[in-house]
Amino acid sequence: MLIVVTALIIISALPQYISMYNFINNGSVAWPMQWNNEQRLWALIFSLLTLPALFLSFGTKEINTKLRAIFLTLSSVIISIALFNVVTSGIGQSSKADSESLLLVEFWRSGWWL
Repeated sequence: MLIVVTALIIISALPQYISMYNFINNGSVAWPMQWNNEQRLWALIFSLLTLPALFLSFGTKEINTKLRAIFLTLSSVIISIALFNVVTSGIGQSSKADSESLLLVEFWRSGWWL
C-alpha cells in the first residue's frame, strides 16, 4: 500500500515536474508559451490524484503517522501550487501563439518537453 500511495503522489505532480525540468534545463528560453494553459490545467487534474492517495494512507494501518503527515504535507503543497497557478493566471490563452481552445491530448503528444 505504501508503494501505491507514494506512486500516486509522485504522479500527481508530473506536469509541474515537466515545467520545472524545462525551466532548469533551458532557463525558460525554449519554453513554448502555447502550452502554459494546458500545463496549468493538467497540473490541476493530476493534483486530484493526491486525494485517493490520502484516503488510502489514512485507511490502512500499514502506514504510520509520520508517513501520513509527510503524505499530507506533500499533497497539500501539490494541490496549493496547482490551485495558485490556475487562480493567478487562469486557463485562457497564455500567448498570441496559443490557440483559443485547450489541446489537452496534444500537450503530451507534441514532445515539447523532451
